[in-house]
Amino acid sequence: MATINTLKRYNLIINTLHQKKASLQEIKEIISNAFIDITDYTYSTRTFIRDCKGIEDLFSIEIIYNRKEKCYELQENNLNDFYKRNIESFDIINVIQTCEDVSKFVLFENRKFLGTATKNLNTILSFIKNRNRIGIMYQQYYEKESTYRVIEPFALKEFKQRWYVIANDVTENKIKTFALDRIGNNIVSTNTRFTSNAFSPSSYFDASFEL
Repeated sequence: MATINTLKRYNLIINTLHQKKASLQEIKEIISNAFIDITDYTYSTRTFIRDCKGIEDLFSIEIIYNRKEKCYELQENNLNDFYKRNIESFDIINVIQTCEDVSKFVLFENRKFLGTATKNLNTILSFIKNRNRIGIMYQQYYEKESTYRVIEPFALKEFKQRWYVIANDVTENKIKTFALDRIGNNIVSTNTRFTSNAFSPSSYFDASFEL
């Protein structure tokens, strides 16, 4: 598993090549400057080649060598919105880790702690990928009690700093969106698989939300 320093190098390489093509020497200087606090730190060509392989394995982003211009460049068509978000998130993590009291120097926007919502992301995503029906306890905003629902989850969606799962409500046989922060922690598999047919989550969200 990649260490935090390795991930930091990955991030620096991707960000550098996203802005412009760069020679190996330029990349080495950027990496060395970023780790200047580490005594006797050196960044070798072998490590760079290993980092390029790691970036491709982890982010599916290919770094190629342009022999004509004698520099490295990024395959931009592989840098989709998902990986751009990963890069942005890691930039923020790097900032937070630079000092013990980062709040003295960095002013973050006030936002609600997502808590349960983000904790459920990986769980629900695994059910989406495996096309498993799941049972959830769901409490709508206007209801005092939670109700048991069986849903077929199709996709996750972030909207205005909140996470939702778009799913077929099996009981009503109707496509709905469920806010993750309204779903209880006890998410269970019904051991029943489903098919999503030709349903398009992106087209559905272009229209509206139904909570």
